[in-house]
Amino acid sequence: MANSSAIGTYAAAGAKLGPAFLWTAPITFPMMFVVVYLSAKLTPPLMLLIMFMTNNPAVMGNRVNSRIINVLGRSFLKSLKRLVWLFYIRKRLPMVKEQFTADRKKSNFTKLVSRKQNRER
Repeated sequence: MANSSAIGTYAAAGAKLGPAFLWTAPITFPMMFVVVYLSAKLTPPLMLLIMFMTNNPAVMGNRVNSRIINVLGRSFLKSLKRLVWLFYIRKRLPMVKEQFTADRKKSNFTKLVSRKQNRER
C-alpha cells in the first residue's frame, strides 16, 4: 500500500509547480538507462565475486556456505549464462556471421585483385 502522506506531498507539489520540471526528463531518462544497463552488465560478475568471498574461510571465518548452496549458486549462474545465450547471442549470431562472411569475401576479392595486378607487372 502506498504511503498516503507521500501521495499528498507529490500531489501538492505537482499542483503548485505544474509542468515546470519537465525539462529534467531529457536529462534523467538517459541517466536511468545507463544505470539499468550497467546494473545488468555488472550483476553476474558481482554475484560470482560474492560467491567466492562467502566461500573463503579467511573472509567469513566459520560462516562459509555449505556445499548445497555452492551447487545451487553455480547452477543458477550457469542457467543465467544459458539464458543469455538463448535470448541474446543466438539471435544476433546470424547477423554477425553474415557480416563476417561478407567481410571475408571482400578481403578475398581484394587479395585476388592485388595478386592479379602483381602478376601483370
